[in-house]
Amino acid sequence: MQNGENKYKRVLVVNDDNTKEDFINKYKGIDKWEEDIIYCQSINDALRYLEDGQRFCCDKVLLDIKIAWDVEEKYAAKVVRLVDVDSLEKEYGGFILFMYLMAKGFPINRIAFLSAYLSEEDSERKEKEQILSFLKKQKFRRKETDNELRKLIGQVSSQKAEMLRILENPAYKPRELKPYEEITKLLEKDLEQLINPGSQNANSGEMTIAREFFEKIAKTGLIVKNKINKANGDKLLSWIRNETEQELESYYAFRAAALNICDVLIEFYSELEHKRNEK
Repeated sequence: MQNGENKYKRVLVVNDDNTKEDFINKYKGIDKWEEDIIYCQSINDALRYLEDGQRFCCDKVLLDIKIAWDVEEKYAAKVVRLVDVDSLEKEYGGFILFMYLMAKGFPINRIAFLSAYLSEEDSERKEKEQILSFLKKQKFRRKETDNELRKLIGQVSSQKAEMLRILENPAYKPRELKPYEEITKLLEKDLEQLINPGSQNANSGEMTIAREFFEKIAKTGLIVKNKINKANGDKLLSWIRNETEQELESYYAFRAAALNICDVLIEFYSELEHKRNEK
């Protein structure tokens, strides 16, 4: 059964760390999108889907950063026409596929990078640290501070619903600081899980790979906004679901209708061909 939110929406995931089953089980809420996810454990599998099967029929692409560039010659030949593969490190297979997608005209805002070594220092960490700093300064709870806190919470992409749930909990009195303390605990725990480049827990070698990867992209003049830490299931789910343009609703509705018509026609002509063969 297709996911009801956007029937026929397809998300291509290129990740060699897990099987599709492991990937689905790892992130809460992703199971609702299971039939919409095309899961490839190698660059070759991804190119086979893109070139042979659906002709780039996917709406979003999620790429692992460090994945080997090991592809069949027939696919490699297509890529080298558009990308100078020989000048790029083959361990950065995700980057090569990214450049190929760009060359084919795939929109950059529909590509995200998934890695255990993304620091998220560009957005998620700063936003959450800003909320934490605001909360630690509060000695009183007032309507004005609640409103300011809501604005700050609105800027983050994960844990937003949980923080608002705590803030709006009717069990807490209007002037009680307890919800601020609960949100503080939630943020402190969450920030510990986001890998910090300066942290002793960070793998410096892999951090360097992630940093160099995005430096390479920056040299192209492209800006990648969608960077997802593998520990951040909320952000991953939010990215899969999110649509920034309202008109896309009508696009998905139109495509669903068109593909349904194609399904009916394929079935009709298959039955017709079968009847002809029986004669």
